[in-house]
Amino acid sequence: MKTIELKKISIFFLIAMLFYYPIIYSNVYYRDDLDRAISGYYGWSSMGRPLADLTLKFIMSWSELSVDIFPLNVFLSCAFISLSCYLISEKILNDKNELNRFLISALFIINPFFLQNVLYRFDSISMSLSILLCTISYVLINEKKVPKIILGVIFSVFSLSLYQPCFNVFLGFISIDLMQSVYKNKQLILRNLVYKTLAFITCYFIYYITVAKIFVTNSRSSIVSFDKNGFRNITETNEKLIDLLSIPLATIGMLSISICSLVLISALVMKCIIRKKIYPPQLFISLISFLFIYFSFLGPTFILKEPPLVPRGITSTPFVLMLFFIIMFITIKKYKAIIYISLVLLVTPLFSSSYQLGNSLKNQRDYEIAYFNMINYDITRSLCFNPDKIMVSGTLGYAPSVINTIKRNPLVKSILSKSDNFQASFLLSIVGVNGVETAYGKQKKYNDIIKNSNDEDLILVSSHYVFYKHEESLLIELR
Repeated sequence: MKTIELKKISIFFLIAMLFYYPIIYSNVYYRDDLDRAISGYYGWSSMGRPLADLTLKFIMSWSELSVDIFPLNVFLSCAFISLSCYLISEKILNDKNELNRFLISALFIINPFFLQNVLYRFDSISMSLSILLCTISYVLINEKKVPKIILGVIFSVFSLSLYQPCFNVFLGFISIDLMQSVYKNKQLILRNLVYKTLAFITCYFIYYITVAKIFVTNSRSSIVSFDKNGFRNITETNEKLIDLLSIPLATIGMLSISICSLVLISALVMKCIIRKKIYPPQLFISLISFLFIYFSFLGPTFILKEPPLVPRGITSTPFVLMLFFIIMFITIKKYKAIIYISLVLLVTPLFSSSYQLGNSLKNQRDYEIAYFNMINYDITRSLCFNPDKIMVSGTLGYAPSVINTIKRNPLVKSILSKSDNFQASFLLSIVGVNGVETAYGKQKKYNDIIKNSNDEDLILVSSHYVFYKHEESLLIELR
């Protein structure tokens, strides 16, 4: 590999590390990580991700139990994303200006929702590797040579077997190629579009009839019914997706978005006036390009009963910015300063949000640990019996130090996780309490116990939690 290529990959890696560094700083077990840190289970194969199990076992020297390798998972995730950026720059973007390609490719790193993916210590490696394999798959399929197409399909199945939502970036790459074809006046646009769309569908179909058929046992993969209820389900999914997509827009700020959009629209209008011509076909194909990005947010999971409508399930949001700046670099060639100012206006809030998230995660976890240490102390001090098990119900609120942040930053609010039932049970175990029952799916049972309890069952009442005695067990209700 040439020195200049290594330098470019190194710069991509540095940008990725700067963006994802707050995750290292926060140093928290995020949601399911609490369970895996204690139980050591893998468990991704049942969700159609057997390579996720295999990849993590390989990294952990084929250990039967998953063990924490933090922060290596963040370093590897940044490396995989950086390699993806390099391939985008060299194999997908066709701008002759190297700096333009580099800046547009670097935007792929600034993925606000992917912060949640990287937060998962045990999942992030397979998720970021899935993106890299999808990128390789697209590059190979795009060369339209039979051996490379076959290899590309294999890589696509590998990508889907690591984390299915990451394969949706394939549609994002189609949208970029489509936009580049329009503004570079390339021929055979429709044929290329059909070819790449069929390639995406084929890859998904092969995965579905092979890996998914063998491994998937999770009911969330069931498809909506083809009736009014199914249509209503898809409509609700679309509405929830729009609400989710409003989060990064609100994070960037409507003022910055409005200014940059106005600049771009003005430049496009001026270009049409100067040339005294409007190009309806190009406008139509540009709209199709943005439509492909919209479909890439959920991909085929649009038709699932329970699509992944959470930040970690939406992996293609950077394509919106990438497409925006592709148009800007083509339209505003003589005034690069305007483009660079727009870049700063749109990217700075996302970088800032990453660091706000890291601080909030750390403050929230410090608050939770102090809280559960207090519970541990009261268990030792207040109980006059030895409970055979300890149950936890309710949800712990936000730490006072993060409330202002979540009020002002919707991205932080969407990712920051309060300790509800199952997380609370694991946190209580982590601070040293023995015999804590895992609270998965037991909330109704706990609510019934609380509802049927009387004053004689009360052991301790405080402003933050209540202890109930139930037979020979202890139930802690968080307030």
